[in-house]
Amino acid sequence: MYTKSDIIFMYAETGVHVGGGDSVGAIDLAIAREKYTDFPFIPSSGVKGAIRSFFDNSTKDKENIEVIFGPEINGSEHAGAAIFTDARILLFPVRSLKGVFTWITCPLVIERFNRDLRIANYSGESIKLPELNTGKVLVSSNNKNTLKDGSDKKVVLEEYTFDTTESDLKGITDLFEKAFPDSEEYKYWRDKIETNLIIMSDDDFRDFAKSSTEVQARIKINSETKTVDTGALFYQENLPADTLMYTVAASHRSFKKGDTQTANDIFDILKTNLDTKSLQLGGNESIGKGIFNLNFLSGKETEK
Repeated sequence: MYTKSDIIFMYAETGVHVGGGDSVGAIDLAIAREKYTDFPFIPSSGVKGAIRSFFDNSTKDKENIEVIFGPEINGSEHAGAAIFTDARILLFPVRSLKGVFTWITCPLVIERFNRDLRIANYSGESIKLPELNTGKVLVSSNNKNTLKDGSDKKVVLEEYTFDTTESDLKGITDLFEKAFPDSEEYKYWRDKIETNLIIMSDDDFRDFAKSSTEVQARIKINSETKTVDTGALFYQENLPADTLMYTVAASHRSFKKGDTQTANDIFDILKTNLDTKSLQLGGNESIGKGIFNLNFLSGKETEK
């Protein structure tokens, strides 16, 4: 069993394509989705593979790479000391009539996150979710997506209008702000979490997560005729930029014979190399897809 663990927030700075989903309608290359929820996710093998590739390209300490991730050639020698879970959705960006866009989430997503906070041995408080009234969405009193409609406030997301209920979401937004580095260039996004967060029902969240992804036409041009090559037109689904996901990272002691590094030693290497860094995950690296910023939660329990 692992002895050291933490949440790693994964903030999509570009569109992301991690394939594996069933093709539906006009979409030829769909993103990976959970079978029973239809929520987008990234398989743990893809997360671990991308992080190993990052280590391969950023450090010359090949011996520690094998200790952390396992031998690349003879995997039977020993297991890797690091563990990564599937990356799960936490906040999904949706177009808003006011405020350009908002982040949405739902009780199912938040309660999963609470469960993963426990797995990650988070020392702070878990999220206490306010009661969600049927047919309404929860917003904070300073939400910048709301529109005045007489005495009521509404939000218009895509082409759908929702009645709102104001609630104190500060405990939630304070925790979600920790998904971003403390540097100045992320201040706008940390502040935006406070004013552009909406909590909706599980069913509504699922519908947006299915219908509000990006679908892009991809083609290959024949260099001689300057027309599309036969059969070279296809439609690809992407997670939109500004999606927030997370994975639980954990570590054992080293399994390599003769190596005495503890679980804390292994995790310190992970955090030192990955915290606040950006890496590429998924397909279409050559056209700038799949760039995530990684941010560890640990050490931020008492920060604003």
